[in-house]
Amino acid sequence: MKRRVRVRTSLCRALRAAVLAGVATSCATHGAPPRVAPSPSAPTPREAELPSVASASPIRVQIADHGSRRVVTLDIDDYVVGCVMAEIGVYGLPPAVAERVLEMQALLCRTNAVANRGRHAQDGFDLCSGSHCQIYRVPDNDAMTKLARRAVASTRGQIVMHEGKPIQAIFHADCAGHTSAPETVWGGSEPYLRARADDFCLRLHTPAWTFTPDRDRLREALNRNPNTRVGHDLRDVRVVARDEAGRASRIELRGEGSVVVRGAAFRWALLQAFGARSLKSTHFTVRRQGGSFVFQGEGNGHGVGLCQLGALARARDGHSAETILRFYYPGIQIAS
Repeated sequence: MKRRVRVRTSLCRALRAAVLAGVATSCATHGAPPRVAPSPSAPTPREAELPSVASASPIRVQIADHGSRRVVTLDIDDYVVGCVMAEIGVYGLPPAVAERVLEMQALLCRTNAVANRGRHAQDGFDLCSGSHCQIYRVPDNDAMTKLARRAVASTRGQIVMHEGKPIQAIFHADCAGHTSAPETVWGGSEPYLRARADDFCLRLHTPAWTFTPDRDRLREALNRNPNTRVGHDLRDVRVVARDEAGRASRIELRGEGSVVVRGAAFRWALLQAFGARSLKSTHFTVRRQGGSFVFQGEGNGHGVGLCQLGALARARDGHSAETILRFYYPGIQIAS
């Protein structure tokens, strides 16, 4: 596990709090794989037809609220404001840093809206308000929302593109110093999604985490998912392969029989059972301790694409939204 450099300043604490206040959940931050181009060995996902980049027609969004669901029709920029405020926090940041961060997130959220519009067409709407599409919350009228509206207005009509098409603007909260390529996480690939060392993320120390599930509860969680089913016994969990970022890419589960699964599939099974604060990433070690398994790790999210913690540190250093995006998505263009 990497050792992080501790930087104890009020600004660093504010930057960390900004990520924790709006932990990224879009594009499968909590485990469910987004749609990326399949590798030769991966099954081909069903691709929704991409809309015209110039399309400015309203978006139909299904909003889940206190157990009820309703579909609302929103102007695309009103929708982007609600996504920006749900996906990242800027409380406590200097105005100039907050402005760059919000502009960056506005570009990401608008790009995801355009690239994935119509994902739920068969259900009678375009996008849901959960992590399957991207998180949307009805905006308030507070000072932070006003800053978000200003950032959305300043980037109006702009999205992130690669070779003339909107990208899958995948992001996560904390890469722990190195992002991963999608082929090692989910099995797909895109030329603008690469594994990259991120020293800026390491400038903002976040504590390591520990998750200690009871063996029987862990077995029950794994058995709920056909990809991780172990049967009536769970004897061992072993990391058998890691990617260049240090994330567990293959995990062997030993129960009635043995099965080897992707690290992302293992994490997704646990997140569904134990919640978002359980197995925060696949950057972990694991050991058996009595009747429990002890997972110790660092980072938060799947590790693919933009790291919000690193992006915040870059914004603090004066990097523009476009410069930040070009680092995490090499070869892209910001286009109207």
